[in-house]
Amino acid sequence: MGDTLVFAVGIVDPAQNLVAQPSKGSNTPSIESGIVSATGNYTIKTHNSGNEFSFAEEPSRNYSGRGIGLYTLYIGCTLRDGTVINPGDTQVTSSISSQQQNVPTFTGYGFPGLAPVSFDSIAKIPMPAGLAMSGAVTPTGSEIIGYTLSASAGNTLNLGFTRLSGNLNLGLVLIHDQNQIVYQTSLVTAQIQNTAMTLPFDGEYTIAIFRMDLLPPDNPQATAFQIQADVK
Repeated sequence: MGDTLVFAVGIVDPAQNLVAQPSKGSNTPSIESGIVSATGNYTIKTHNSGNEFSFAEEPSRNYSGRGIGLYTLYIGCTLRDGTVINPGDTQVTSSISSQQQNVPTFTGYGFPGLAPVSFDSIAKIPMPAGLAMSGAVTPTGSEIIGYTLSASAGNTLNLGFTRLSGNLNLGLVLIHDQNQIVYQTSLVTAQIQNTAMTLPFDGEYTIAIFRMDLLPPDNPQATAFQIQADVK
């Protein structure tokens, strides 16, 4: 968005080898990797620069950018069975994870409880204080999106959690790095949750967002959210 944003894009494999990059910077770059050779986490790097350079090495110097702007990243792929997922498609998988299937069975009147959710392998994004961050959960996916922040015991955390679109039920957990749950909430019928709390520990905290199956919608839709945290 905007004519002054000119950036380059690169794809790096789990061993930090460059997989693909376009020939030069653009404000609408497009890139295709071909068939990848390994299972694991691939990184898509975007750099605000009109210059071509190696993405295999983490930049150690400032590259001259062409300006600032907003952008949206669309990702597609062709699965092993030949299924084509086009960039921008909201449904990225046809299977439901075991995490979502193992919702406790409850037939009485009351709260059915929640299934455990593992955060062992989630990607964690550092959250700048006071800056709103956005994310999305697909209708049949098992995404768990994590944001990290550092705080001291006695700090006050002001936390805002907003559904931007879609109808999935989203859970939020604030967990200390020693696996201590500090706060939990969810967006089931609510659209916005705002709270303030006193943090009990020094160190790193993770805010994790994930799909919940309390009162599941009849027609699940990809759901976007916004999270904002301010530590004082």
